[in-house]
Amino acid sequence: MATLAVTRRQALWWRLGRQHLLAGAADATEVVRTLGAVSIFGSDPDLAVRRRLASPGAPGEVQRALDEGRLVRTFSFRGSVQLMAPDTAGTYLALRAAGRQWALRSWVDHYRLQPDEWPALREIVRGVVAAGPVPPQAVADELTRYPRFAHLAKEFAGPNHTFLKPFAWQGDLALGPDPGGPLMLQSPAVALHWGGIPDLDEAGRQAVL
Repeated sequence: MATLAVTRRQALWWRLGRQHLLAGAADATEVVRTLGAVSIFGSDPDLAVRRRLASPGAPGEVQRALDEGRLVRTFSFRGSVQLMAPDTAGTYLALRAAGRQWALRSWVDHYRLQPDEWPALREIVRGVVAAGPVPPQAVADELTRYPRFAHLAKEFAGPNHTFLKPFAWQGDLALGPDPGGPLMLQSPAVALHWGGIPDLDEAGRQAVL
């Protein structure tokens, strides 16, 4: 069977093209969709995105895209905050949620919350952030009205955001559009073309493609 020889130069050229570094993308959403996600921390996401645009324009493109709902900012890979394209974010979030971290014994014991209690809790959180952007304290205040979940109010009110992450992975909340301001929560559905969280099997196929 004949084999096709690919040189290192050809491979690097192909990768540059895939990264929109040879021919720029049409807009910020296309860049982020191609890359899967762009990290907020430890880098300059605006520079990373604008460098890959056919017409880079003025600085602040990422912020404009967030304000207009063309990008979504949420907890995703490694539990850190990423920029994602609204129409494909659900695919990757479904995979991130597949580990069901909230069902681990350490989580059940620490948060005193059984896995089968999450659906009711998630419904409450979705109801609060639907009016967002709202501060996490708004969720904490609402939880105090429910005896079963009142002890979790401090998890939203405190500076540790670990407990918020599974809600993001399951599509219940996203982060507000201002990376430089105080943490705010909103529904990811406010983003244009938000596709929701697909079935895990379908998400796996989409992610591979």
